[in-house]
Amino acid sequence: MIAVLWLVVALAILLSTGLRPVRLAAAAAENRMSRTRARWAARACGPAPTSESVALGAATWCSIEPLDWDDRINPNRVDSLGLLRALGDSVRVASILDWIDTDDIQRASGAEARWYRERSRIGPRNAPILAVAELGRVRGFEAMGVDTLERRFAVRGDGSVPPDRASASVLSSISALSDSDVGRLIAVRSARGPFESVEEISLTLGLDPTVDEFRQLVRRLSIRPNASTVRARGWTDLGDRVIRVRLDLDLVTVEGELVISGLEAM
Repeated sequence: MIAVLWLVVALAILLSTGLRPVRLAAAAAENRMSRTRARWAARACGPAPTSESVALGAATWCSIEPLDWDDRINPNRVDSLGLLRALGDSVRVASILDWIDTDDIQRASGAEARWYRERSRIGPRNAPILAVAELGRVRGFEAMGVDTLERRFAVRGDGSVPPDRASASVLSSISALSDSDVGRLIAVRSARGPFESVEEISLTLGLDPTVDEFRQLVRRLSIRPNASTVRARGWTDLGDRVIRVRLDLDLVTVEGELVISGLEAM
């Protein structure tokens, strides 16, 4: 009788062990399907921002909000002087540049692979930053949460900003504009309509840019931008867990209609 009981126990253990991979595979498949459903939920909200979440049925919701880049700078697109003026911190500037550049030569107040390795931390990408959250790994940014970083930085797009709306801190990241130029630009734009061209900005502010400075102004100032970005969220409630997906959608106005030109899953 005891031998039979032990046989039953052994068979139960073997059966449980054999079923474990099946259960894991089923759970993984369910997660994939739920994530796909959440992803489509995010897309289903459409480009128009909503102030509240929208129920899509089957325990699935979505929401969408505009991403305003007017108060953010793209560290991949700003030169060292522009970063220093915008951040006011040489350590952070040098560390960003060391993180992005392709070599392992550390700047005086920066941080390269060895600095991170000695502290058991993930080292530099040696390439452009791919996500704002990645900045949290860079020396000097460790204490800043993702929400704070996302309010100050953006890594999508070409780094251009609208001169009619951009904040003073963002405009100061354009090294071709002095602090007094930025002040005059903000004062002038509040008393007039939108600028039509970079040439008009130069004449209005009395600038005398070099060829390189003018090229930088053309590259960094976006006149009448027809593109915008929104953040879409989709989530589905499985009862024991919630699957969430976040998408950043690039929108472009084509013949008066908003069209999704690209997206990034987060």
